[in-house]
Amino acid sequence: MQKCFPDHPEWLQATLEIDERCNLQLELGKLIIPEFTVPEGETPDSYLQKLSIEGALKRYHLLTQEVRSRLTRELEVIKKWSLAPYFLLVLDIVKKRGGAGFRGGARVGGKLHRDVLSGHFLRVSVALGCTSNDF
Repeated sequence: MQKCFPDHPEWLQATLEIDERCNLQLELGKLIIPEFTVPEGETPDSYLQKLSIEGALKRYHLLTQEVRSRLTRELEVIKKWSLAPYFLLVLDIVKKRGGAGFRGGARVGGKLHRDVLSGHFLRVSVALGCTSNDF
């Protein structure tokens, strides 16, 4: 950093001060997903299911057995992995940025985010409006 910003030694000092105050310890192999507040009477899983079904009906108008089966399977995996808060958080971000969603080629975040957008949870992502791709 000193080589990159030789005219700003105060930046280096500030960086060192921040470093001394940080004590981040992460458990490797464990997902850390922030909690997401859901309406009273709902769990993250039940709320995600409700929003996914509503979104799928809005998108497809009629849920074929194929779409319903895929949506159910994806929601089961999301529940098993405790990922509902992640999806609800992504949905909240999408809504706050005007509902634009992410294009299929988006590479925002880490591997989990890429997996979500690349098809592992495609029906849920499409139903929520988090991506516009629909294979």
